[in-house]
Amino acid sequence: MKRILILPVLLAIGLVIVPAHAADDEYPIKLFVPAKVGTRRAVQISGKQVLERITLKDGKPDQNTKSVNVVEFKAKVETQAVNAEGQESKRLITIERFVLIPDGDKEQDALPTGFVLTAETKEGRTVYQPVEKDQKLTRLAEHILPRFFANETGATENQMFPIEKPRKVGASWPADKKLLLAQFKGFGIKPEQLTGAAKLVGVKTVNGKKLLELEMTIAVQSEGPSEEDLISQEFSFKMVRRELVPVDYSTGPVEHSSEVSMKHVLKGKPGSAKKDLLLDGRSTDTWTTKTVYLK
Repeated sequence: MKRILILPVLLAIGLVIVPAHAADDEYPIKLFVPAKVGTRRAVQISGKQVLERITLKDGKPDQNTKSVNVVEFKAKVETQAVNAEGQESKRLITIERFVLIPDGDKEQDALPTGFVLTAETKEGRTVYQPVEKDQKLTRLAEHILPRFFANETGATENQMFPIEKPRKVGASWPADKKLLLAQFKGFGIKPEQLTGAAKLVGVKTVNGKKLLELEMTIAVQSEGPSEEDLISQEFSFKMVRRELVPVDYSTGPVEHSSEVSMKHVLKGKPGSAKKDLLLDGRSTDTWTTKTVYLK
């Protein structure tokens, strides 16, 4: 889900955070704060992806592959256009650091320092374009950017996790299942296989500023999509996103962290060349975004 992939957010590293709320206080909830043209911020993202594939043949271990990739990203970002829902439809991104560290190996530059590009929504997808005509995006950048800077389209978080009344710390409420199902179009997910909820986890004060700690969770448990000569046995997906946003919603989130885990088990189709195989594929993506809004 690309929505998992982008929302600018957070403060500075190492700040002291202390709880600060009265148990009976109620707070208006906004899981989505409309963007404003001209908003500038310094964005720092650190992410890690773990991919593992276990292959069994005739019930015995045959192959096990695992890779761990780390991404470090730092840039200045400016909102240049928004759509009718208040979602960013064009952003100007100036790279300060953008590297991939594969399996603990040497850093690979995805884009050099000073590289400037736009991320613009066109026909429902995000198009990345260098500002300088003689520059080109690397394949590495083209692969990673959609995870962090895919412009949001469609339903906002306020619509997917609707709530009208203020809530106390600890309160949770369900997602709109119809809108959530639309996010999994093409996966054959049934309503009873999908759950989603949001929660007001707490209230914190960071450097004198009051922040709400919000959490959104989406989970899927199904048989999943099959592949050629492979019949799906199990598919699971879980996303947990946490963010800190000012109580007055004067800006978007100042911190955002997500964990997305997936598992897909497939068994060889009887009579096919893969009839003796059982494939167990797993992935875990974790990332944290810290955002400082600039004047």
